Amino acid sequence: MKRLYLFPLCLTLLYWGCQPKDPLPRATQFGANTFGCKINGKTYIPDGGGSFSGLKPVEGGLSVISTNPVIRGIYIRTYASTGERLQIYLSDYKPGIYTLSDDTRPFPANTYPYHYAFYQAGKGGTVYITSSTCTGTVKINKADTLTGIVAGTFSLSPCSTISGPDQAATITEGRFDVKTF
Repeated sequence: MKRLYLFPLCLTLLYWGCQPKDPLPRATQFGANTFGCKINGKTYIPDGGGSFSGLKPVEGGLSVISTNPVIRGIYIRTYASTGERLQIYLSDYKPGIYTLSDDTRPFPANTYPYHYAFYQAGKGGTVYITSSTCTGTVKINKADTLTGIVAGTFSLSPCSTISGPDQAATITEGRFDVKTF
């Protein structure tokens, strides 16, 4: 009788042991310099701009957007050796939930960017940006001006800058933990 229970137990343990691990970095808040998300269902974890580019996988944190009046913001820029780039800009730095729904031009064309996110799908690939019709949400869980740590989560639906709302990227399960200094 005991052997009848042994087989289902072994199958259950085998099933749990074979479950794929989530490749995205854990959502932390201690300055781990991590970033990850799913773009159209595919995992995106930046690995830098390539061997000779000098681009780090993840850069960013707190910045001064304007000095008169003083406006502090948050920026996060990521780079992959495939040419993919994902960048988030907020014109505020406090913990909270931010809707990315402003019509704006990508940095550096706009030196004082509002809340927006930008994604480029590879070298010379399609550029997607959030706007009033293609929105996103960023939740800042930690923004510490003393330690330079910025951590949070996000989900985005930016549209192609050429096709507009007819062609959008779906970016989900986003998380970041950046230390600026």
